[in-house]
Amino acid sequence: MWKKNSLVLGISLFVLIVLSIIKSISVAPVIMDFEKSDVVMINKLWEKESVVEDAILLNRYSYWIEQDINDHLILSVKFLTPHFRVCLNGEVIYDFYNDLNERGAGRHWIALPPYAAGQKLVMETVQEYPETKIQKEKSVYLGSKDAILARFVKDNIYALSFGSFTLLLGIVVIAVNLYLWKRGLDQAVKGIGYLGVFILLAGVWIFTDSEILQAVTNNTSAIWLCSFLSFIMMPVPLLTFLMSNFREKRQIWIVLRYLFVGCSICCLTAYLLRLAPLNWILPIVHILFVVAIVSMLWQSIVEFRQYRIPELKKILIGFGLLSVFGLMALMVFYTDQTNDIYSYFYCVGILLFIFYLLQAAFLRLGYFLKRNADVDAYQRLAHMDALTKLDNRASFMKEEGNNHDGKQLACLIMDVNDLKMVNDQYGHREGDQLIVDAADCIHEIFSEAGQCFRIGGDEFAVILKELSHQEIQELIMKFHQKIDDMNYRRQVPLSIAVGYALRTDHTKTIQMLYEEADANMYASKEKMKVDSVLHHDTSL
Repeated sequence: MWKKNSLVLGISLFVLIVLSIIKSISVAPVIMDFEKSDVVMINKLWEKESVVEDAILLNRYSYWIEQDINDHLILSVKFLTPHFRVCLNGEVIYDFYNDLNERGAGRHWIALPPYAAGQKLVMETVQEYPETKIQKEKSVYLGSKDAILARFVKDNIYALSFGSFTLLLGIVVIAVNLYLWKRGLDQAVKGIGYLGVFILLAGVWIFTDSEILQAVTNNTSAIWLCSFLSFIMMPVPLLTFLMSNFREKRQIWIVLRYLFVGCSICCLTAYLLRLAPLNWILPIVHILFVVAIVSMLWQSIVEFRQYRIPELKKILIGFGLLSVFGLMALMVFYTDQTNDIYSYFYCVGILLFIFYLLQAAFLRLGYFLKRNADVDAYQRLAHMDALTKLDNRASFMKEEGNNHDGKQLACLIMDVNDLKMVNDQYGHREGDQLIVDAADCIHEIFSEAGQCFRIGGDEFAVILKELSHQEIQELIMKFHQKIDDMNYRRQVPLSIAVGYALRTDHTKTIQMLYEEADANMYASKEKMKVDSVLHHDTSL
C-alpha cells in the first residue's frame, strides 16, 4: 500500500511541477519586452464586402494602416481558403494559391513595403463556396516582426509546454521500457513501450498543430503533414498497449488498428498523387476515434467489473476523462472551425489520460517486480539451508548435473567431528551452534574460491574451480587456522575432518570427485582420532 501511495504522490508532484512551470511562463514570459501598441489585431477593425463575379465569391477585407506605425511592417494572417491575395492601394503584393491544401493551412507572414503606412490594405479571398473561414480571435496581426513573433509565442505557450513535456515523457517511458526489457523483465514492461510511443505522438501532434514550428521554420507543408500523420497514428500504439494489458483481446481493436494505418496510407497516397486535399479523410478519422474510445471505455468497464484489477480502474478513469474532453473538442471543432480552442480540450484530456495510464502501467510494473522478487526469494530458499544459509543438498545435486567439461575442478568434503556427543552432553542448541560456526568458517575461507554446500546433518561440501593442489592445501591450512582461532572463545571445541579430490582426468564427474573426496575425508577423520588418542596418552 505504501509503495502504491508513493507512486501516486510522486506522479502527482511531477504533474504539479510541470503545470506550475507552465503557469509561471504564462504569467511572466521573459520575451515580452515590447509595448502592446507594437501589434495591431485587425480582425474586427476592417471593412468587409462581398462581390459575386462569374459564380466566384470575392470577399474583400479593407483596413487603413495608421500613419505613425512602424516602417517595417509584417502582416501575419491565417485564411482557411485555397486562394487569397493581399493588395496595397490596388497593387497586388501577395497572391496565394493552395490547390488541394498541398501547402497546408498555415499562417502567412507577409512583409509590407516601406511606404505601407497610411495606405489602404485589402485582403481578398477567392472561393466557390459561400463563406471564407478566418480565425476571429488570434488570426490577423499587423506590426513589427519581433513583436508579432513574441505575441505569437505567448499565444501558443500552452502547445510549447505540452509538446515539450510529452516529448520528454515519451522518451523517458521508452528508455525505461528498454532498460527493463534488457534486464529480462518482459512481463513487467508489457506494453509500456507502446504507451511511450503514444505519448510521443501526442506531443508531436500538439506541437505541430499549434503553428509554433511554422513561425520558426516557415515550412508549412511538412509541418502540416507531420501533424496529420501523428494525429491519425496516435490510436495505433494506444490500442496495442491495451491489447497487451487486457485479458480479453477485442477483435474490433485489431480491425481499428488496420483502419487507422489504412487511413494514413490513403492520406499519403492522395497527397502524393494530388487526388484530394490532405484533410479530406479527417471526418472518417474522427469517427474511428469515437468508435475506438467507446470500445476501449466499454472493455475497461467490463474487465474491471469481472476482475477488479487496480490498474484497470486507473485506465477506466483515464478513458472517462479522455472521452469527455475529446467529445468537447470535436464539438468545438465542427461547430466553429475558426479558432483553436478545441486543441485546449485535447491537451487537457490527453494530459489527464496519460497521467492515469502511467499510473496503471507502473502499478503493473510494481506488481511484476514484487512477484519476480518473491519468485527469486522462493527459489533461493529452495536451494538454501535454513540453519547455515549455505546452499543445500538440492543445490549440490543441481551443480552435479551441470556441464563442467574442460574445467579444472576440485571437490572438498568436510565432516564435523563428535556432533552426536555434543548433542547428547550439551543439548541440540549447542550442536546447532557448532554447525553454524563450522558453516561460518567454511564460508569465510572458501566462498571466494568456490561454492559452499551443507549436504547433510554434519557434512559440508565445497566445489572449487581452476585451483592447483598447492592452492587448495593453502586454503585448507587457513581453514584449520580459522577453526583454532574460533576455539579460543568456544566452550566446546570445533573439530572438522577435511578430504578433497582434484580432477586431473577431465572425464571425471563431480559425483566421482565427491566419492573420492569422501573417502579421503574419512581417512582424515580416522587419522585425527588416532592423533587424538596418542595426544591423550602422551599427556598422561
